[in-house]
Amino acid sequence: KQRNELSKLETAENSFRERKGIVDLDNQTANLVDSLNDLATQEQNLLTQIKEQETKVNSLKQIAKVNDAEAAYTRGIIGQDRQLEDLRTQLTDVESELAAARSNFTDNNPIVIALLEKKEKILSLYQGQVSEVLGEGGALTPELTEKGFSQERDGLSQKVFVELITNQTQLEANQDKLKVIRVEKEKIDNQIALLPAQVQSLTELVRQREQANESLQFLQRKLEEATIAEAQLVSNIQVVEQASLPYAPSSPKIMLVLAIASMIGIILAAGIILLLEKIDHTLYDGREVESQLNIPFLTALPHIPDSTKELNQIKLFLKNKDLYEPYRSLLKRLESSRLKVIVVTSATAEEGKSVVALHLGAVSAMLSRRTLIIDAHLDRPKQHRLLDVKLQPGLTEIVADRLSLAEVVQSTEIENLSVLFSGISTSNSCQILESPMIKNILQDAAIQYDLVIVDAPSVSSNCDAYTLSKYSNGLVMVTRPFYTNKDVLEQTVTELKRNKASIVGFVINNADKEKQQSNKDLDTINHSPPLLLGSSQANNSHRG
Repeated sequence: KQRNELSKLETAENSFRERKGIVDLDNQTANLVDSLNDLATQEQNLLTQIKEQETKVNSLKQIAKVNDAEAAYTRGIIGQDRQLEDLRTQLTDVESELAAARSNFTDNNPIVIALLEKKEKILSLYQGQVSEVLGEGGALTPELTEKGFSQERDGLSQKVFVELITNQTQLEANQDKLKVIRVEKEKIDNQIALLPAQVQSLTELVRQREQANESLQFLQRKLEEATIAEAQLVSNIQVVEQASLPYAPSSPKIMLVLAIASMIGIILAAGIILLLEKIDHTLYDGREVESQLNIPFLTALPHIPDSTKELNQIKLFLKNKDLYEPYRSLLKRLESSRLKVIVVTSATAEEGKSVVALHLGAVSAMLSRRTLIIDAHLDRPKQHRLLDVKLQPGLTEIVADRLSLAEVVQSTEIENLSVLFSGISTSNSCQILESPMIKNILQDAAIQYDLVIVDAPSVSSNCDAYTLSKYSNGLVMVTRPFYTNKDVLEQTVTELKRNKASIVGFVINNADKEKQQSNKDLDTINHSPPLLLGSSQANNSHRG
């Protein structure tokens, strides 16, 4: 029965994969995203071309004095017809004679009347020739009257008409192509939207199949054990050989005692380790965060010496590849997610978030990104101390004194790097950061800069990080090995998720110090003095 159940579940899983077209879900998702990005690029290029062509077509319409390409085509055909050109010449001559006659006579004069009749006759012939050239439905419109005759005779106008028709045709073709691309984008968007539901259904089918397989293997083992037990049963008992007297004691069995003692020692050691792990809540390995809290691990950052926490020394930091390369890796991760305004914070104070924010901004500026660092530590500002400059007006003054962003942003000696300090006012930080102007400030900064880094206070100290995260694209958590408390970090992440903060991921600060501490602990164990034992026991222990 269990084998049949497993077969049904395997069939259901294969049928689901075949029905949904799922072979390798990760690769299929990546291909859909790549296709969507390619279509978005094509769409943007077409929009640019369409805008340029619309501008050119409108300019050509104004030059040609027509409303559309059809009118331009009509005037081009009319302008190239020899008979129409002769009629236009005759009409021009009649107009000249009529003007001369009217200067000498009244409109009732026979000469003027004759010239008017001649003009009407030429116009009638012109209308007939236009109908013949254009076919049925061709008519002498106001644009084709004598006021427009000069353009039909102008060779330059003919070139303008041809260019107008060509550009109008290209414009319509690009517009049709844009519609097709948008339809394809919508299809891919719909496919991507259906992926989470398909993943959940497939995961449930895989889980059921694995459980059924485990149950089948358990039953198979039980069946084998029962078969062996059945084979061991005998129907009668016979004396095969007389027992002999033992020459060695049956107990104590030294090997058995050693084996049991070893197992008990291992169990006790494991219990002590688990007990210490339960008691100690300090973070030692950043991978624990990714597995327990289910937030992405971004990168491991090196320890920044105190000598590189000044502006001149930051320039030296930017020349040290071993120091700036991890920050460059972090910047690439953020750019791949298209994050423009990020908030850098931590669970508790003294985890190095301000240092991380400053050096990340320096690396971004080094890579020619216009970068702005905003010091949101209104109670205890940090960035002016790290840059070794005097505290200047900043974020507080923008809100309190209604200053503009450009008036208070300070440029630095590092090209492309600017800083918005917290400000010198003593206003309450809650009133400042809860102000509706904060959203406008961050929006203006996102328009003016390629990357905006907000150095926010720790989550355990106040709620400023929650407020700032609402106006940003994401939040980066900074952790520090041998310092961060796992319980506090877990509670912080839970609160952030409850407040619907978008957590991009976490970084491990001072990662190289974690390795140094681990090596130091190992050296301590290797060089620890031996226990005070008897001489023979000490020798045995040393050999062991």
